[in-house]
Amino acid sequence: MKIFLPSKKILSAIILCAILVLYNHCGNPFSNSESELNYKVYELPPGQQPPASDGSQTPANPAAIDPAKSVDAFEETVYTLTRTYCINCHGAGQQPVHADPDVKVAHDSVLNSFKVNFQNPASSRLVLKLSQANHNCWSNNCNNDAAMMLAEIEEWKSKIFVASPTTTGGSGGTGIISNGNEVETASSMVISSYFGTSNATDPNTRILNMISSTLKAPMQTAVDAASNLNYIWVPNGNGGNRASNDGAAGWANINFSISQAGPYKMYGLVDAPNDSDNSFFVKIDNGNYIEWRFDGNMIANNGFAWRELTSSSNMTPVPLTLTQGTHMLEVRQREDGTKISTVVFTQNPNFSGYGIYGSPRVTLNFDLAPILNVPATFSIDIQEYDMYSYKLSSPRIISNSYVAVKAIRPYVNEIYNPQHSTYTIVDKIATPTDNILSPYSLILLKDKGPAQDKIIFSFEVLQVVY
Repeated sequence: MKIFLPSKKILSAIILCAILVLYNHCGNPFSNSESELNYKVYELPPGQQPPASDGSQTPANPAAIDPAKSVDAFEETVYTLTRTYCINCHGAGQQPVHADPDVKVAHDSVLNSFKVNFQNPASSRLVLKLSQANHNCWSNNCNNDAAMMLAEIEEWKSKIFVASPTTTGGSGGTGIISNGNEVETASSMVISSYFGTSNATDPNTRILNMISSTLKAPMQTAVDAASNLNYIWVPNGNGGNRASNDGAAGWANINFSISQAGPYKMYGLVDAPNDSDNSFFVKIDNGNYIEWRFDGNMIANNGFAWRELTSSSNMTPVPLTLTQGTHMLEVRQREDGTKISTVVFTQNPNFSGYGIYGSPRVTLNFDLAPILNVPATFSIDIQEYDMYSYKLSSPRIISNSYVAVKAIRPYVNEIYNPQHSTYTIVDKIATPTDNILSPYSLILLKDKGPAQDKIIFSFEVLQVVY
């Protein structure tokens, strides 16, 4: 028996027709998942329940909502558009079901998936899907369709809020403003103003974080478990005592700048755990290597401490004369097992290391209450990481409310650099007991330096859940 198979062209045409029948711009009809253009549906934390529809639990979202009016107001406004233009996809089969035949189901779907933002209606997802994603526009002009949706949301808002929320600006990091479709904090003060009067802010003190050095193995970075301090070292078992001209030695090179020429002293935040792990070689620019040893008192204390640069076993202090401009410091292995975290060059005769661990770390605080209408603060830690950058860490929301946060972007002097994208992956509901938004640090490039740089943060989503 002969079996006749269709040609490749006919087979390709059959497959293409099948795809066109089964799929359209709304997504896979057999899937309940959202397409890539849809936005995340925020879920409440486990064990938490949303406000009851009868109003027994008043939502913390921006003002007091009259729940008895909300469904009716939705039906008279947004629902008229979704039932007319969105029913083919979002009538029942695809989330969010904001065109469901049951108006309450449609209403709850919109609110529970945060498709509207009553604080800033123009940033509502129902509006942005039209104006930005051109999703299922019903006319030849998506912006006009987005304007129609915005008008209906604003009408819905006017019907359900007992009192309309207000938004006020501020300065010095205490207010927030709206910028297009994102929410921004007001500008911080200049970064240097947050660091107080410790050694670190002496204008003739230069702080070097050694983990930002260029390293040659076996020199490597590590973190001290007791102090959470970053440092560099050559681990034990990598040659013991080496000479300054030993090609197998590990080393670290780091560039630094001096703004005022003159005499300087060099200090290091170091750890020398025993008599076999208590020295480095140090060289500045093209000078000679200095044998830098640490005293027995440090070994007895067994931890990181500040020590002045000295020479040989006599531990004679080494005065330095540095010219204005850029210099290079080399810290080279003499004994493996010796650790160094931070180096400071200073003209301050009373230097003590106070306030410096790598560099001083302070907290920037931004009041979010003007837009959220609940007590809330965005806080983030900042330190001067090296001569080129800052280090941001522990972004968090301090509030007794549950706040949805998505995509944080830092602006230095009102300019966003795409390299600073670490926190754009934030997509979380901050709670009173779990308020850290990201466990990662962000290295933020300087623009004009701490004396002039100011920082603003923007949020793609910043909204109270309840």
